[in-house]
Amino acid sequence: MSDEWMIKPKIKELINVGECLYEELSTSRLPDADFIVCPSHLGDTVWMASLAGAYKEQYRCPKLFYVIKEPQKEIIGYFPDIDGTLHFDASEMLALQLYMMSRKYWKRDHIIYAMPNMADVICQGANVRFKYYCPDFCKTMIEQEKNILDLTGEVVPSRMRPLDDGNNKEFQKCFGKSVLLLPVAQSLEMIPVTFWERLAIAFKEQGFDVYTNYNGFKYEVMVEGTLPLSTSIVELATVAPYFACVISHRSGACDLLAHTDTNLFILYNKLVDERKIYLKCDELGTSNIFDMVDRERIHNYQYIQELEDCLINELVSHLQ
Repeated sequence: MSDEWMIKPKIKELINVGECLYEELSTSRLPDADFIVCPSHLGDTVWMASLAGAYKEQYRCPKLFYVIKEPQKEIIGYFPDIDGTLHFDASEMLALQLYMMSRKYWKRDHIIYAMPNMADVICQGANVRFKYYCPDFCKTMIEQEKNILDLTGEVVPSRMRPLDDGNNKEFQKCFGKSVLLLPVAQSLEMIPVTFWERLAIAFKEQGFDVYTNYNGFKYEVMVEGTLPLSTSIVELATVAPYFACVISHRSGACDLLAHTDTNLFILYNKLVDERKIYLKCDELGTSNIFDMVDRERIHNYQYIQELEDCLINELVSHLQ
């Protein structure tokens, strides 16, 4: 990666802010604690959180704190091996990320940068984004995360603690005959909204209420003909298991909901050349949630536009 990106005025300004944030972390760290900085989206943070126990065991680390984005602070506290969180808003986290990358502070003074080291920094006007590269030798997501944390040997990811006892009568009554759609994945090509609209109609014809998880963010899509469900991350993980099923584009929400008892159907953009919609676990590559948690109520499908009718029929048939 060229150092040319570091001299861009916008990035240089952010790096200066990031340096101050890094110094705050360094001076506030207790002698027996490590900080793991998770600058990315929810899914990556969930994977890293599931490896907290393995990290503490291997490095004999008494206390482990995760540095995360503000919206993730509540849910990460449900992972049993994490002793606490520090949280920054999106602009602060970007600044910290740029500073650590520019100085190549991947593992320094017990502060760990929990993303792949190889990345392109892409400037688009006032916005900065990253394109990361997974080393070829990482065949699974769990291998990639182990390499980032320098974990060796067999690793068993830990599960998130239950958010409730699974017996909320109000939620059972409200959502037991309902389907929840999560159509947005920020890091993947969108599945056409017309598909989600057709899917909603098909479930409604079977007597189900259909909701879209929609919080008014610019990147979100509200599926026409569905009811809006606005939730925080914790609320989504709490309420999702009460739905008859949740159907989601492959996203970080899927990684989170895998830690719950949600009847989860995951839709991938085309992964294999074979013209089929159902996908086996060994066809999912580094997107495979089963590397992190083994659950029976997770179903994987491939979206192919020409096979929309087959996919809709297959999804609806599970609740008939």
